Amino acid sequence: MTQPVMKDPRDVQLIPKGGQRIEFSEKIRLKEGQNKIAHLSPKRRWHRESKNYFRPGAKKREKVYAVVVGINKYKNFPSLKYAANDAREFYRYLVEVNQVPKDQVWLLLDEEATLDKLRATLGTLLRRNAGRKTP
Repeated sequence: MTQPVMKDPRDVQLIPKGGQRIEFSEKIRLKEGQNKIAHLSPKRRWHRESKNYFRPGAKKREKVYAVVVGINKYKNFPSLKYAANDAREFYRYLVEVNQVPKDQVWLLLDEEATLDKLRATLGTLLRRNAGRKTP
């Protein structure tokens, strides 16, 4: 059995491939501006090496608006199991992860998602809030 050379703080085991070589990759989310990334190098007895990376500022985000609809129960079709839960989760993702303000996202579930309510939400609320984009 091959023994790991070391474990990193995320409990990832690093095992040499074919002798002393260790291959390891990790995705790292950089923040805007200067980022300093350091790693331990076995080249010089686990000497700490670091490298600077620069990430330019993010582009200005456009406003996001969404109408999320999830219907499990239909009159003339078989019921679904997960549509309402998926819609709730997508709504949560937009609001919590993508930080879209709650007043820019509408959630319509099951009986609430009537044709009249969809027309009012898409045709009136969304149009009134999003406005028209001017060139």
